[in-house]
Amino acid sequence: MPPTRPLPQAPSPLAALHRFLASPSAPPPPPLPSLLSLHALAVTSGLSPRPDFAAKLVSAYSSAGLPALAALAFAASPSPDTFLWNALLRSHHRASDFASALSAHRRMRASGARPSRFTAPLVASAAAELGALPVGAAVHGYSVRFGLLEGDGSVAVASSLVYMYARCGGVRDAVRLFDEMPDRDVVAWTAVISGCVCNGECEEGLSYLVRMVRSAGDGGVRPNSRTMESGLEACGVLGELSVGRCLHGYGVKVGVGHCPLVVSSLFSMYTKCDSTEDAWIMFSALLEKDLVSWTSFIGAYCRRGQVEKAVELFLEMEESGVQPDEVVISCLLAGLGNNANLKCSSDRKRRELMLAAYATSNTQSQSALEHQDMLITISSGHVEFIFPTGTSHVEGRATYLVPDLWGRVGLS
Repeated sequence: MPPTRPLPQAPSPLAALHRFLASPSAPPPPPLPSLLSLHALAVTSGLSPRPDFAAKLVSAYSSAGLPALAALAFAASPSPDTFLWNALLRSHHRASDFASALSAHRRMRASGARPSRFTAPLVASAAAELGALPVGAAVHGYSVRFGLLEGDGSVAVASSLVYMYARCGGVRDAVRLFDEMPDRDVVAWTAVISGCVCNGECEEGLSYLVRMVRSAGDGGVRPNSRTMESGLEACGVLGELSVGRCLHGYGVKVGVGHCPLVVSSLFSMYTKCDSTEDAWIMFSALLEKDLVSWTSFIGAYCRRGQVEKAVELFLEMEESGVQPDEVVISCLLAGLGNNANLKCSSDRKRRELMLAAYATSNTQSQSALEHQDMLITISSGHVEFIFPTGTSHVEGRATYLVPDLWGRVGLS
């Protein structure tokens, strides 16, 4: 009879605790019951105040989506070091609790702990999200003082500061810092391009995008979907259809042309440039067609005088289950009012009533829709048409209740 092998013994809790302490700085978090057991054992064995162990607990709880327990683990250490402070900042950042991140940063600076190249990007990003320019400028100041903009990790620090200045409206500071960077990553390029575009400097934003594309050909970083989004937005604002088409081709070439974000941006650019044929291709490729995309396309048809297609698209939108609002109704009424072929037709009047009925059924507040031939006021279930003297319509004023209006246009 062969000898029986002894059953493997489970590791002792203390051994598991020491293994957790010796694990890499960012290990996969253990299952929550095991993590809670390790935490309890650390408290009873006196290990929980140690900054290195507390930092691992904070990171593990943060990875598990438990920021409250991460904060509890942090509080057990009476003298947190920079590594532990960074773990807490990262936990708040991961939970999108940017206000708590800035509060922790204030406590960190008051404690005398010195910020590192990992601290600055976390705080700068939180300041960017909250529009806290003074905090971001303070991070810039100590980054220069402590040499965080030099050597390893300097690109990440500088890129986060460029992003912060751009988000907080300091586009000139963002551009100045970007131009001083010896090396730039995609975050820095995207931040300066989007910062210029969002602050109305669309031509400058496009010039930076052209520089980025050229540098990519020489071995530099390529634009990502966020970069392309900003460039296409600038093309739409400036009406630069030819540049937008070039960006479209480049996006396909580098592999981001079919990204949902880029497809949506291409659609927006083509509609703003009134290129309805290209916009239709992009519109068909959209995975989710929301009210904004429907309104953009309907507005593009109206601007080009293709009101019949705009009305057809409006009906498709309604059939798809997307409810119209006052904006899309206004686009269609303006298109009907500016279209000479439909101006005197009875069909046009019927459509105006139908569109007003749609608007009434989707608004509870006072609103007004205007175009060149009438003012339509919608309030509390009533639609009032005010026709100026000299139009092709009957002069005067007419008020309809919503149920009566639906019956008049044959939709009840």
